[in-house]
Amino acid sequence: MCGFIGLLRPDGLRPDDERRLAAGDDAQRHRGPDGQGMWRDPAGRFLVLHRRLAIRDPAHGAQPFLGRTRGTVLAYNGEVYNAEELRATLVSRGHAFEGSGDTDVVSAQLEEHGEQGLDAVEGMYAVASYNPADGSLLLAVDRNGEKPLFVASLPDGGILFASELRAMLATDLVSRRLDRTATSFWVAMGHVPAPGTLIAGVEKLPPAAWQRYDARGHRTHVGTVRLDEDAGESDTPRSFAQAVDRLDAAVASAVERQMISDRPLAVLLSGGIDSGLVASLASARRQSVHTLTISFPGSAFDESAAAEAVARSRGTVHRTLVAEATAAGFFDCIERDMDEPVADGAFYALSTLCRAAARHAVVLLAGEGADELFFGYDGWRADWRVRRWGRAAQWAGGLASRMWPRGLRGRARLGRIARPEWARVHALAAPRLDPLGGGWGVPTTCSPDPVREFLHQALPPESIRGRDDALRALRRWSLSVALPAGLLVKADRASMAASVELRVPLLDVRVRRLAHALPIRWSVGNGQGKRLLRTVFARYAPPGHAALPKMGLRPPFAAWLRGPLRESARTALLAPDAPTRPLFHRSGAEALLDLHDAGPEDHHDELLGMLILDVWMRRHGIQAP
Repeated sequence: MCGFIGLLRPDGLRPDDERRLAAGDDAQRHRGPDGQGMWRDPAGRFLVLHRRLAIRDPAHGAQPFLGRTRGTVLAYNGEVYNAEELRATLVSRGHAFEGSGDTDVVSAQLEEHGEQGLDAVEGMYAVASYNPADGSLLLAVDRNGEKPLFVASLPDGGILFASELRAMLATDLVSRRLDRTATSFWVAMGHVPAPGTLIAGVEKLPPAAWQRYDARGHRTHVGTVRLDEDAGESDTPRSFAQAVDRLDAAVASAVERQMISDRPLAVLLSGGIDSGLVASLASARRQSVHTLTISFPGSAFDESAAAEAVARSRGTVHRTLVAEATAAGFFDCIERDMDEPVADGAFYALSTLCRAAARHAVVLLAGEGADELFFGYDGWRADWRVRRWGRAAQWAGGLASRMWPRGLRGRARLGRIARPEWARVHALAAPRLDPLGGGWGVPTTCSPDPVREFLHQALPPESIRGRDDALRALRRWSLSVALPAGLLVKADRASMAASVELRVPLLDVRVRRLAHALPIRWSVGNGQGKRLLRTVFARYAPPGHAALPKMGLRPPFAAWLRGPLRESARTALLAPDAPTRPLFHRSGAEALLDLHDAGPEDHHDELLGMLILDVWMRRHGIQAP
């Protein structure tokens, strides 16, 4: 796991470019505390800086890496889990290697096959590969979008790229103004789908994307890494029992592959079935695996007891971190760690846990991705079940939603039931675009139109006619849009801010392929969701544990905003110089604060989103559009 920043100047590097890129490199130094490198094109057109977090073969693999065959220059961030398979194939084609790391393998794979070589790479990565012979530049990211890569076209035709948004900003080569359209997406969804970002003029590569630039800085070719999900499995299980066996084997293989490390490893254990399964399979392959969980006093979603039960049953070395809420701690976390803002308070929990884990491990395994692959979200399944009753459910849902008090949980779900299938999916994909979702005050510069247009393109109404269509559409949306723009952003930034590497075995390419080949009813048919995964976990879990309901890593922000965060939130959001003032009317923010404070209405999601955006804009000097 690493970070890099680079610049292609068709007309030649400028005298202050090295200083500017050094500032960007320093802004993301947490991504690589174990090594630092720089390479400058002898022709004076290209410069790249790299920070290394040494995970495999620390004695080799320093970057930027010069290819042994064609002399291409590689800056690489991530982990390749099938590196040994690729190495064996490349050796048979005449390539030679030093050490056991994966950097040399990625370089040789690209020199041998070009961007098509990424189809065979299984792992998480962001890549920048420069060819001094013709001045071309290749940028690429992995299938899941786990590793970030930002890019901006400069006025002189130059191409600036970096692993983090804050590194781009630190160069002073890009704007510090919000993008108007991206801000609308952020308000509606709590994140910005790639290729958009909140910063005007800066893009982010979407999952599985690659882009090639010529020596003049023109983007000449774009493409995607092959997913192979629609093709399904060559030997699809014919029964539920066969599917359980196959899924058990696939997840076990993914965990084993992702445990490869020359540095200490631990598992983040939330108490749910996803991380519990990862921890169980990891402990079956290595003695004395370390597990860590976090507990928030006063939270109704505290899973620490369940996590400790799993740890005891699997014999792991377990630690529980008890986190108290302080305004200073929350604001410090957002300012320090949140490079690309997401409107999700769980970032604070994950960031706190990663910093605690960094005292014991450098590589972390987590359970992210299972809810998306196996339909684990309550809202997805609840609507799916109720829709069996057809028009009667639509009528009842519409009536109930109109009678349900605004701000109370459940109103949005009732309203969705009354809608056509495609409209329900759109409401789940962009919850804050829907007035039933609660609202964010009154945005003054944000329009819902680009969001609605995007939803109609990404989730065409004509393709969503039945319940299964809706679930497939939601899974496709989550894996291609919401997951890489939200949860995986949290995972990367929270872990890398603590200089640790977080891996997600349940999003392994082979697990994804199997999940897409299996009937939906095998995951949602029991009323709880993730039926297949629960059945696998039951083989390893304490009795009854696999049947526990989903909770999630949720700090008690609703209570905190009425307690330790109350005054700080009001001061920030109602200040005359609040950077979010052009986005939200002061009266709207004040009304939400008052309604939440008085109860029983719960507006902590909206308030946290506004507060996170405010803190991030202040920290980086960002102006409203």
